[in-house]
Amino acid sequence: MTSDPPATQEMEPLPSKPWTRRLGPLWALAILSAPLAWLFREIWSHGARLAVPLPPHTEGFGMMREFIENDQLFTVGVVARNAAALLRSPIDFFEAAHCFPAENSLAFGEPMITLSLLAAPAHLLTGDPLLSYNAALFLQYLIAGMAMYLLVSDWTGSAAGGIIASLFYVFYWPSLGDPVHSYTYDTTGVVLALFFSRRLFAFGHWRDAAGLAAGIALQIGASFYPLIAAALLGLPFAVWLLIRYRLRRVRATQLALVVAVAASAALFTFEPYLELAAAGTLPYRTFQHFAKPGSYLPSGMLWPGWPCLALALTALLGRGRQVLGIEADPRPALLIGAFAVAILAAGPYSGWLLAGAGKQVYLFALQMIPGLAVVRVPARISVGVQLVLCVLAGLGAARLLRLPPRRFAPPLAVALILLVFCVTVQPPLLGMEPPTSYAPRKMRPPAKLLAFYASLESPGDAGPMLELPFHRKLLGDNEVNPYGGPKRLWYFSEQAQQVLLAAYHGRRTSGCVASVIPPEREALHELEDRVWHRRVLRELARLGFTTIVVHHRSQHTAQLAGLQREARRVNPWVRRVGGDDYRTAFALTVPARRDRGS
Repeated sequence: MTSDPPATQEMEPLPSKPWTRRLGPLWALAILSAPLAWLFREIWSHGARLAVPLPPHTEGFGMMREFIENDQLFTVGVVARNAAALLRSPIDFFEAAHCFPAENSLAFGEPMITLSLLAAPAHLLTGDPLLSYNAALFLQYLIAGMAMYLLVSDWTGSAAGGIIASLFYVFYWPSLGDPVHSYTYDTTGVVLALFFSRRLFAFGHWRDAAGLAAGIALQIGASFYPLIAAALLGLPFAVWLLIRYRLRRVRATQLALVVAVAASAALFTFEPYLELAAAGTLPYRTFQHFAKPGSYLPSGMLWPGWPCLALALTALLGRGRQVLGIEADPRPALLIGAFAVAILAAGPYSGWLLAGAGKQVYLFALQMIPGLAVVRVPARISVGVQLVLCVLAGLGAARLLRLPPRRFAPPLAVALILLVFCVTVQPPLLGMEPPTSYAPRKMRPPAKLLAFYASLESPGDAGPMLELPFHRKLLGDNEVNPYGGPKRLWYFSEQAQQVLLAAYHGRRTSGCVASVIPPEREALHELEDRVWHRRVLRELARLGFTTIVVHHRSQHTAQLAGLQREARRVNPWVRRVGGDDYRTAFALTVPARRDRGS
């Protein structure tokens, strides 16, 4: 009977100087931080409390630009509100500010939990929504790169390979070029899970079990798109771990910890979606955008670039010991996972891969994953393919650096890192044009507007606000969209602005621009036209509203006049508490209903 091989068999067998092992993460941090700081330079110069990043190329998007900007208003508002909720009342996390009086309103779209976690420290220190969002976005990119560095340098023993993989991973332009929806590209959790799971099965350390649990939890809270990619990548990788390492060193209690944390994160995230799905509130999105085969070609949005592809092929053409610094070879598991991701992301276009199976797999995923029905761009599941290509590129770089004599390795590593840095970052200091840049978008609401909402709490009222109008009517001929853009989009702009404002004043609002409009929101439409009637006012008070804010529009003159008449009555049910040229606020003073028997 043979004994288990010693744990040191899985240690990095390649020669590595101690100073290289110590300074490798610092070099990676510096190399990633510098271009990211440069990318955000306009945001810092304008003030992180005043502006957020928006890619300048959206200028040519036409009407789509307006939707992107409205999405950004909503995203910033939700992330800032979520950060505050995590610090103050995590139990009520899904009772978001928007779409009142609906319950679990955060589940009407993506929860953005992981991005909100990154925003929490800045929110704790400053309480500023925009600064918290900017800090979270910067940290998301930086942590992603460092996670990729840890994974590839651990598998290859090459700090240069890890740095090269992280450069491809962070500066892959489709993800970096969409800061509005950055959470939908976030696969940092699965990178950490790959790193810690291999180490857990190889060495059986508790810190790796804790890291694996944290990685899975962070991936569950990131977004539905990368979570699906993570599941497709994780399944073959888990099978590979069991085949290669079995359960020789990992303990049952360590696996129990991982399962318990993952189950808790899944329950926290998915329970509200299950409740809404059971109530029929989450309809299937008829519009779905999948990744067509041409997306992976040089002219497509998902093209990784020739350098990344060449290094990835270099990794695939070499034998395990030529590429890796560990005894086991995870490349087959990664390729199987990437193939599965490509099939699902292609959906009905997957005939070029597997006889159209992607559509059936996606329909099955809709039944299995709560909340998946609220998203509409399954093409972003392809981030799993990008992840695998970046890992393989790092492995390929490590293999290339092993080919020449050892004394030539350091200068060649520096040269290869500089080459990849120029290819991915394209630094302007060298006369190159970066693949993407950020233009500052001033988003902080005007001081008068913030003061208006703050004044509404002076009588001590901090309850939910009914904000009119609801109806998506066009503005009058003499009116303009106060939030910029065409008149046809003023409704979306105003609703998104209300969500952002809620992150400042902290109150719940009827403003609602989520992926799914709840039935409670639609029911309020019936009350809008006669909002000044006492029957309607009593119903609004019953729903929990304490304040009515009327945003001045020509088609809502009757509502404003009616509320003003009610406020002038001897025993009014509403009381005017503030106003300016653009809006008027009324406090609900509906008397308690008397018991008929009294």
